[in-house]
Amino acid sequence: MYKSICPGWIYGNYVDIKHMVVPENSQESEVKKKAKERSNAIYGVNNCNVELLQKFHMTIKPIKSYSALTTLTFHGNATIKSREIGLE
Repeated sequence: MYKSICPGWIYGNYVDIKHMVVPENSQESEVKKKAKERSNAIYGVNNCNVELLQKFHMTIKPIKSYSALTTLTFHGNATIKSREIGLE
C-alpha cells in the first residue's frame, strides 16, 4: 500500500492511496520506483511523490469462478473502462 501526492494540472495536489501487487522478494526501492511510475502515468505528470505505507503478505483462495472471468486480462496495470463492462 502506498500514498501518492501528485501536482494538479491547475492547482493543488492529487492525493491517493493505492495497493500494488509485486513479487514477494521485491526490494523496497524497486517497489517505490514502480509506484512512482504508476502514479505519474495515472495523473499524467512526471513528479509524483510516493510514500510506502504498508507491506502485506496475502493468500487468496478461489471459491468459485464465473464465466466472465475468462474475458479479463491479468497483467500489469490493466484498466477496464466502464464501457467495456457495459456501464455506459
